[in-house]
Amino acid sequence: MKAEAVEVLVVDHQGNPGHGQEPGSDIARHLARHGARVDVRRLASGGKDVGHLLLLEAAAFGADLLVMGAYGHSHLREWMFGGVTRSVLYEAGLPVLMSR
Repeated sequence: MKAEAVEVLVVDHQGNPGHGQEPGSDIARHLARHGARVDVRRLASGGKDVGHLLLLEAAAFGADLLVMGAYGHSHLREWMFGGVTRSVLYEAGLPVLMSR
């Protein structure tokens, strides 16, 4: 079954060289080659919880699946500052496919 629409969200890409010149464009092209209608949105978190922001955006989009990468930090850092992965897993009201 194909997705009707895909939204790629890239959060806080400024100053992160790992995203390349056009953050989200590589995955969007890959998905489009497989027939998906893809939109790329680049957002700034403004210091807010990124996991919560992803879930809010997924709900606004009407998503029925959230696909995301999981990035690990030290246990101390995650305990002190929280983590996107943890926020999404605790708060998700939709299925989440996560890859580390």
